[in-house]
This record gives sequence, structure tokens and C-alpha cells, in this order.
Amino acid sequence: MEGTRCGSCELMNLGSDAFCRRCGLELGQKATYSTTPRSPGQAAKQSSSFYTIIAIGIVGAIAAYFYFSIQQSVNQVTANDNRRLASQANQKAEPLSRTEYDQKRAGSYKNAIQNSPGLAESQKRLEETQKLMAPQPGTNR
Repeated sequence: MEGTRCGSCELMNLGSDAFCRRCGLELGQKATYSTTPRSPGQAAKQSSSFYTIIAIGIVGAIAAYFYFSIQQSVNQVTANDNRRLASQANQKAEPLSRTEYDQKRAGSYKNAIQNSPGLAESQKRLEETQKLMAPQPGTNR
């Protein structure tokens, strides 16, 4: 099957065609180039590079935003840690005996237990049970 290639859009037309089936140019003529795209396919090729550049720019901007946000967060955490360590270094800890240390440490747990309604109720029941189980005066056990 022989055909004629269009000089404008390069579509392969039948040999019996006088005009291009896509762009309408008379076959056998050379196309004059203009600023308008020659065909939808070529227009898509030309615009796709523009959109590709735009997409790469957007992705790069998003990546830079996340990078600098994470970097700022890391810097804030580091600054907070440095401030905390500096304040701890200024506090002179007096040496405590083992029992003093244990009492100090248990104090925070004791406050948490007293402030918790569920644990306070449980402690109350435990004390009542211990009272009931304690030996009564005047009984032999």
C-alpha cells in the first residue's frame, strides 16, 4: 500500500488522497511553519515539557518546605534540650541516703494515688478489709 506523507502533520495518507485527512493541506505541498501548533499531538508534546518543568518546580518547593520545617523542629528540640540540661546543671543535688531517695520518689506516686478517685476507692476498701481481718481484742488467735 503506497501513500503520501503530509508535509505539515506527517500523517500517512492514501495515494489517492489529494488533501491530508488530518490537517487539510494539499498533498505534495510543503507546509509553511507558523507559530500555531501543527497538530494536537505536537501541541501536547510542546506543552508537556512546560508542565513537566512546572511539576518539578512544585515538587521541589514542597520538598524544600518539608526539609526546612523538619530542620527548624530539630533545632527547637535541640535548643529545649540544651536549656533543660543547663537548668539541671545549675541545680545542686544534695546527697540523699537510700531511704530518703526512696521516700522522695514514692512521694510523687503517693500523690498520684491519692489524687486518683479509682485508686483511692480501692485503697479505702483495702483498709476496711484489713480492719475486718485484724484480730479483735479479747479473742484468742
